[in-house]
Amino acid sequence: MSNTIQSIDGQELPIAPTGYDVTIQDIDSDSTGRSAETGELIRHVIRQGIYKIELKFSGRAYQIKAIRNLVSKISFSVVFWDLDEWHTATMYVSDRSMTLLHTPYTDGFYDLSFSLVEY
Repeated sequence: MSNTIQSIDGQELPIAPTGYDVTIQDIDSDSTGRSAETGELIRHVIRQGIYKIELKFSGRAYQIKAIRNLVSKISFSVVFWDLDEWHTATMYVSDRSMTLLHTPYTDGFYDLSFSLVEY
């Protein structure tokens, strides 16, 4: 999965993701809903095509720390692969989840997961 995230704020990731899922979502206004008479959807779209990228990593403590540092700002630029081309978006990070894996004779091996969401 080396061709997934090209860079975050111009910096390459120290390791490739082990999981990479892209969701494209739309935002509807509060007035979106179903008609009381017909039950048909009345949709008022505010914005379309918002990217959400769910990422998973497995690596040593120093690699996971480097990734956490890359996504520690309020917002950052992400260059990522979408179907057949590189796409650039300003994003923010969701909650970060980290698990220490039992690996004898190492200084720590971790799983890290989070989502990057487009502004």
